[in-house]
Amino acid sequence: MRNIAVEWLHKAAALQTGQELYFPAENKQTQKDLFKLFIRELRVFSQIDAVLASTIVVAPTFKDKRHWVVLRKIAAIPTLAFMKDDHGVIQRVSIADDSDRIHRLELMIKEGYSLEKMEEIEGKLDELTLRRIGL
Repeated sequence: MRNIAVEWLHKAAALQTGQELYFPAENKQTQKDLFKLFIRELRVFSQIDAVLASTIVVAPTFKDKRHWVVLRKIAAIPTLAFMKDDHGVIQRVSIADDSDRIHRLELMIKEGYSLEKMEEIEGKLDELTLRRIGL
C-alpha cells in the first residue's frame, strides 16, 4: 500500500495548481487510515524535495454522501516571504537568494576579502548574515 501512496503523491506533484485527486473511502475509519498513510509518505517525500512536497495538500473530506481523501496541488512558494519593518515597509525575502548570497560571501572569505570589500560587492551585511558566515 505504501508504494501505491508514493506513486499517487508523485502524480499529485505533477498536477497543475488547483487540480485535485480524490480517493474514495468506504467509511470514516478507512478515510482516516488513508489520510494517515498519505501524510506519512508526504513527510518522507518532504525530506527528499521539501519545496515540491509543500505544494501538495492532503485533506479528508465528505462530499456527495461519501468519505474521500483529497490530494490537492497548491501554488506555494516556501522559499519566499515578505517582511514588514518598524516603519511599515514591506520587503521581499527569499531563502534561495539568501543561500546563494551566503555561498558567495563564504567564498569571498576563503579568498581573503575584507569585510569592507565584501560589503562593497554585496551591499551592507546585517548582523544575522555576519553570524551565518562566521564573522
